[in-house]
Formats: sequence, structure tokens, C-alpha cells
Amino acid sequence: MFEKPQGESNLSGSWRKEAIELAVVAIAYWAAVRLGLLLVARPEGIASVWPASGLALAVLLLRPKRRWGKLLAVIFVTNAAGNLNGGNSLPVTLGFALANALEAGFGAWVMTALCGSKITFERSREVLALLFVAAVMNGFTALLGAAVSVWAFHGVFIDSWMVWWAADGLGIILITPFIIGWVVNKRSLLSMSPRHIVEGVLIALSLALFAWLVFGPFTVAEKPILRGYMVFPLLIWLVFRLSPRSVATALLLFSVVAVWNTLHGYGIFSFVSQTQTERLVSLQIFLSVLIGFGLLLSTIVTARKRAEAALETSEAKFRSIIEVCPSPLALNDDQQRVTFLNPAFVQTFGYTLEEVPTLSDWWPKAYPDPDYRRWVAETWLARVEKAKRSGEEFQPMEVTIRCKDGTRRTVLATAASLIGSFEDTHLVILHDIGGLKQAEQMLKLSREHVRRLVQNLETVREEEHKHFADELHDELGQILTAIKIDLATVAAECPAEVRLKEKMDGVQNLLSDGILGVHTLCRELRPGALDDLGLEGALTGLVEDWKSCNQVECGFSADIDEEALTDKIRTAVFRIAQEALTNVSCHACASKVEMNLVADEKTLNFSVTDNGCGMQPGTESKLTSFGLLHIRERLEALGGELHIESSPGKGTRIEGAIPLPQKG
Repeated sequence: MFEKPQGESNLSGSWRKEAIELAVVAIAYWAAVRLGLLLVARPEGIASVWPASGLALAVLLLRPKRRWGKLLAVIFVTNAAGNLNGGNSLPVTLGFALANALEAGFGAWVMTALCGSKITFERSREVLALLFVAAVMNGFTALLGAAVSVWAFHGVFIDSWMVWWAADGLGIILITPFIIGWVVNKRSLLSMSPRHIVEGVLIALSLALFAWLVFGPFTVAEKPILRGYMVFPLLIWLVFRLSPRSVATALLLFSVVAVWNTLHGYGIFSFVSQTQTERLVSLQIFLSVLIGFGLLLSTIVTARKRAEAALETSEAKFRSIIEVCPSPLALNDDQQRVTFLNPAFVQTFGYTLEEVPTLSDWWPKAYPDPDYRRWVAETWLARVEKAKRSGEEFQPMEVTIRCKDGTRRTVLATAASLIGSFEDTHLVILHDIGGLKQAEQMLKLSREHVRRLVQNLETVREEEHKHFADELHDELGQILTAIKIDLATVAAECPAEVRLKEKMDGVQNLLSDGILGVHTLCRELRPGALDDLGLEGALTGLVEDWKSCNQVECGFSADIDEEALTDKIRTAVFRIAQEALTNVSCHACASKVEMNLVADEKTLNFSVTDNGCGMQPGTESKLTSFGLLHIRERLEALGGELHIESSPGKGTRIEGAIPLPQKG
């Protein structure tokens, strides 16, 4: 009737899953403990083979650290129950269980500290850490186990320690990689093809047969130790043929056969000692060396295979990229051999790899002119050496290459040294910039046309202004002046009537204002001071008028030769000064302005500086900055340059340079 909340359902499901997991661990560990107790050495009371140590370490490495407490508790209880069921007293049982639990806990802690939480035994570091745990950490916990054995069974401490150390160490390096290898890669079992399964079975049977030949009952005493090393060539072949997981499985199978025969008094180690315990210890040390060598070599070979596979994939991607790259690409080595040309190179220049196998075959075709070819070679080599010496990138260079059909293409050439299997190989990239060069030339021509058009418009405008100013001054100005004189004469001869006198005076005042307006308009259209006083005098008058209108301190200095200036230059500089002072009045809020004009034999330099509020960044590039735009256009029309320095709160400085016409 009532449904459980979703959170409660998930919680109960996780507890159920964890309980099943702990039960499976307990059953597996119980079986491993019972198997080890069948091989207890006397008088030490310690198992000569202890696979439970490897199982416990593997269980901890496969689970997160937060679950280690529960797992260690299960391992401790199961170990104690197994030892108690095997006939040991309670104190001995608890001592052995504590030693085994500490052995697994410390081993897992060291492994994760050295290798991280995800361990697969496919890296050399993980195998070395495992060997360290089996040899060193296991040696420390073996002290506790040996002490319990000496206290309970009155054995020799060093013998008890040696049995514990060898048995648990072999269990660690033999069982742990086997379990973790198959659990971590359990999905690969389902994806194995029948051919691989048959091959694995045949390899396992062959290895078991070989182990039986070495450790079988027919082994003789003649040079028995050397016979065991016959397995190393087979192991090396397996390492190069199989994965680390399969190598661990093969070593487990080999060890099972070896231990079984040694327990029954057979094999090469049955001749080296008298007691079964000593034989097993000798066998365990031999197997530990064999397994450690096999696992370490397997990880090295696997890492090398993966690196080679990754490199092959990288090379395939690299070649795919350069083959579809639209820019011409070429690969060449230090012996000047051309090793690769992409399709874009062949399509652009027409040369194939067979036609240019070396750079010595390519250069005379690409650069027919010997002098130009020598310059390209020297410049290219100089940049290559500089890039190698300084570690900087190769600086591109612009060259012209002759194609197979006789046409010439301008390219931007660059190079880079490759690494990996391409070591000592240079990648040469040629960007076809012929279209860009043509567009650049068209842009320069267009800008030149615009510059000349602007210059012509300015000239025409100034001529029109001059014409209008002359007409206004000569025609309208003279007419107004004559009318004023006539009215003055009439006023002098008329009767001295007050009203008529006032009317005549008003008309004279209006005529005076009109004459003044005409003169002002004439000066704006064409400053007469330029023609009468020259540029320096005209600018002096401009500055004085501007100071009186704006009540701002303005200094002016000039050091120029008027004869070296053309009318266009004088007019342009005067207009630029007008525009600059107008900008100061409208925008700068300055209290001081400085204007300087200096000329040498080649250039006329001017500057206008104020201490105002300055300009915001990007102001000069705005489309609405008409004043600055007009200044720049006037300068560029004369072939000059404009430079502006300004920042908020620090004023503005406008500098210009105009080339002067050369004499002769």
C-alpha cells in the first residue's frame, strides 16, 4: 500500500550490495587461508605458501580507501577463524590474524601512495612498488608473525621469519597482479576471439609441460640449479607475445606446477636442502625473482608497444593533416633528402617526389638565377642556425620560386624541426602569397590615387578660396567702402538735423560691420598673411588671435626657411595649426599650449602640445574624429606622417613631419 521513498530504496540497495561484496571477500579469503594451512611448516607453525596475502592486498587495491576498514575487519576475522579452525590457540590465531591484516593494510597504503589509487600493474612503477611491498613491508610484518611463532612453537626466530617472509612475499607478487589484471580488464574476456582463446590454451599447456619437465619427478641431480633458468628464454618470449595480465597468469600456472612437485620431493630444489621447508623457501625465492623479472619486463615491453602504437597513430594523423593541408608542405632530412611532398606542393609547383629526390636537385629548378639561389641558401641556413642556437621559432622569409611550367610564385617560407620518429626531419611550409602581394600592390596604388586626389582637392579648394577671397575683397569690399565714403560726404553736407544725422551714422556703422565681416571671411577663405607675411607671420597672428579669444597661454616658436616651402606646404601647415587649436578649444580644457615649427634641409617638423584632459584610448581611430582625420589627410597628401601621444589626464601632443622638395 505504501511505497518506500526513493532515497531509502537506494540506501538499502547499497547496503545489500556492500554486504554481498564483504561476503564474497570472506569466502574467497577463507578458501585461501585453508589452502595455505595445508602447507604449514614444522616446527615453525607457519604456512610455507600463503596465497591469502596476495588476495588481501588485491581486494584493498580494488576498492576505495573509505572501505578499507570494513575489508580489513573481514580479513582479520576470517583469518582468525581459519587459523582457529586449523587447530591454533586463540592467542596464536589473533597474532597471526593481526600480522596478516597489517601486512595487507600497510602494503595497500604504500602502493597507493607511490602509484595512485588506480593500479593495473601495466606500469613499471606499480611492479616496482609491489616488489618493494613484498620484500620490505612484508619483511616488517613478518617480524610479528615470527615472534608469535617463536612464542607458540618455540622455533628459531630467523627460520620462522624467513618462512613467513618467503611465503607471504610470493603470495603478494604472484596472486595480486593476477587478480587485479583480470578484474580491471574483465570486459576484454568477453571480446576475445576464438583464435586468441585457442592460442591462450595452447600457450598454457605448453608452459605447464615445460614446468613439468623442469620440476617433474624425473629430474636428476646433475646440475639441478642451472636447469631452472631454462624458463627465462620462454618467459622472455611470453613477455613480448602476451599482455601483463596474461604473463601474470602464465607465471601463476608455472608456480603452481613448481610448488606441487617440490612439495612431493621432486624438482630441481629437492636436491639443495634436506627439509621440505628449506626446499620451499628456496623455490619461493627463485619464483619471486622469476615473477618479478617477468612482470617488470612485461610492463616495459607493454609501455614500449603502447608508445609505438601511439606514435604510429600520431604519424598517421600527422600525414593525414599535411596531405589535406592547402599549403604546399615538404619533409626533408639532414642529408638533404626530400622524403615527402603533399598534394598541394605538387599541384602548386608541378614537381613530384621522383623529380626532386634531394634538395640539390630541387634548388636549381626552383631558383634558376645563381646569385638569387645563393642568397636564398645563405639566408635560409642563417635563420635555421639562429633558430637552433636561440631556441626561437624560425623567422619566415619571402622568396620567389620558379614552377615546373616556367611561371613564378612568391611564397612565404618557414621551417620547423620535428621530433619522435621524425627526428632530424624538417617540415618546410610554403604559403603562396602571390595573390596577397598583388592585392597589396593594388591597395598601395589605390591609396596613392586617393592621396593624389585629396591633394588635388585641397589644392583646388585653396585656389577657390583664394579666388573668392580676392573677389570679395576687390569687388564687394571696395563697393562697400565707396558707399561708406559717399555717405560720409552726404552726411557732412546735409543740414544738421538730429534725426537725419542719427540715420546716417547708423548706416555708416552697418557698412563698417559689413566691411569687417568681408575682411574676416576673406581671411578664413584665404589668410592674406600667408601671402604677405609668410608662414611664420601668419601663424604668429593666428596664435595671437586664438589667445585673445580663448584666454589661454599659448607659446609659438619657429625656425624655418620660408624660401624652401611651397605654397601647398605653407597652406597645409597653417590649416593643420588652425585645426589643432580648434580641437584644443573644443575638447582639451587646457591652460597652456605650445606650438613649435622646425625645418632642416629635408623635413619640416611641427608639434602642438597641450596640458589638457587628453584623449581616451582609440579616440584617434574613431570615424567621428573629423579634426584629426583632416590633419592626417593633409599630411598624407604631402607624403608626411602624423604621430599622436595622448592619455587621459596627461594632455595631448601632435607631431607631424612633411618632406621638403629637394633643390636642383
